[in-house]
Amino acid sequence: MHKNANDVIEFWIKRLLRIKQIEGGENGNRYLKYERPVVFVGERHKEYIKLVDEMWQKDSEIAATYSKRRFSESVIKIISVCLVEQKEPKVEDARMLREDILSKPAREMEVYKPVFGIHFPDNDPITIDIYTFYKIPLHEQNILSRHPNFNMVMYERKGIDEYYVSVIVHSRDDIRAGELFATQYERLVHILNFIVVDPRTDVFISTTPVDFGFAGETRVMSGELGSISGPSFIPSYLELKASDYLTPEFESLWKLNRADKLSKMEVRIITAVEWIGKALVDKDQSKAFVQLIFAIEALLQYRPQDPIFPGIGHQIAESLAFILEEIPEKRMKVFKLFKELYNKRSAIAHGGTSDITMKELRQALYLGRIAVLRLLNAPEFEKLQTIDSLMNWIQSKRFSN
Repeated sequence: MHKNANDVIEFWIKRLLRIKQIEGGENGNRYLKYERPVVFVGERHKEYIKLVDEMWQKDSEIAATYSKRRFSESVIKIISVCLVEQKEPKVEDARMLREDILSKPAREMEVYKPVFGIHFPDNDPITIDIYTFYKIPLHEQNILSRHPNFNMVMYERKGIDEYYVSVIVHSRDDIRAGELFATQYERLVHILNFIVVDPRTDVFISTTPVDFGFAGETRVMSGELGSISGPSFIPSYLELKASDYLTPEFESLWKLNRADKLSKMEVRIITAVEWIGKALVDKDQSKAFVQLIFAIEALLQYRPQDPIFPGIGHQIAESLAFILEEIPEKRMKVFKLFKELYNKRSAIAHGGTSDITMKELRQALYLGRIAVLRLLNAPEFEKLQTIDSLMNWIQSKRFSN
């Protein structure tokens, strides 16, 4: 067995023993008499959840393709048997648990979600990066040719489920497929908002944000198999055109979205985009403002082990100035602007003023959005994979002027 697999099993067995201990104590005998399923309550439930989460995350392959809920069910079966048979979990139990999960193939699953309040006139499905939008009934046969039972997990209410968005994921169970889709779906909304917003306009918090109604229903399809979960939505309206989003300026952003592995700097970029996307649909202006500053912090905050290193606000302001501008006078303007905005964010966070003007929102949005696009597209940043390498670049620029 591979060394990493042995490490996982050793890690798992320690936690299985702990789980059995916390539920096999004073109440353990009731399971011997009634052979009832293990049920954790109160503080024991909290500890159980923590231990199972640690086990699930320890094996990255399992966490990526198998739901924590199904994993928890398997753990419960092991603990139930141990309680009934009055024995301790063994290494073989952990090994068999892992082998059983990995014996289930990670299948390709196409996950569908109804989206409300959008429209596109095209006769063909619209594809935006890894996302495909369908119009029902126009494209129904297109879907049924791959998933014959798709119509069995559709709403029967005509005129509501008119549009769907789908993403292909790889998973060992339908619950995990839905979770993987949810992550991609949420990111889609944030990226589209990031792309379409114009920080120069007076309309910051859009009256019709790109949220597709946040319909709360999904359909997981793999061949002839399918499952469904229930809906909830807030209608909005969007004229969907792929050409509006697939421009050269945003090609690098879509590339990050579909990448299997990201560098540390790329993770910062995606996180900043997500914070900006959240801010753009928040109706509370002070919260939206704070989230925009969070985006810039996520992108550029640097904490070296240096007691004389300047404060966070100063460090980020300087980083922004060098990333955004070449001329010293313009750099100083960016530096001063962010320091002012950061002080406002600190005042909000510490219970002070919460009055944010539309101008301040646009300024924060502009700084964060342009910084992301510069790091994505400017040639000088192409090979910078970590925040340390970016700080080294800024250091060199500082001393070269």
